[in-house]
Amino acid sequence: MTVARIDPEKCDRSPACPAARMCPQNAIRPMLPSSNRKFSTFFTPYEVDEEACTGCGKCVNICPTKSIELVEKSLEKSNLDKEEGVSYTIPRQV
Repeated sequence: MTVARIDPEKCDRSPACPAARMCPQNAIRPMLPSSNRKFSTFFTPYEVDEEACTGCGKCVNICPTKSIELVEKSLEKSNLDKEEGVSYTIPRQV
């Protein structure tokens, strides 16, 4: 399954982001500030909710800065897990 990913280096952080407005699943949302992420509230970076994204590609076609691409969700998750050192074990039945 594919999901959208936003390249923060290319994204212009427009408050009127056409990709966010076009998304039928409302999966592209402004990133919420946290203690380790500081930024202006007007030009807020956007992020994709991978659970809500269906990979339809409408955002890719309408993004004026071409900062959105579709990537394989399963590959992204496995790469993320390796980077963070997360391991999954299946309990054995005794």
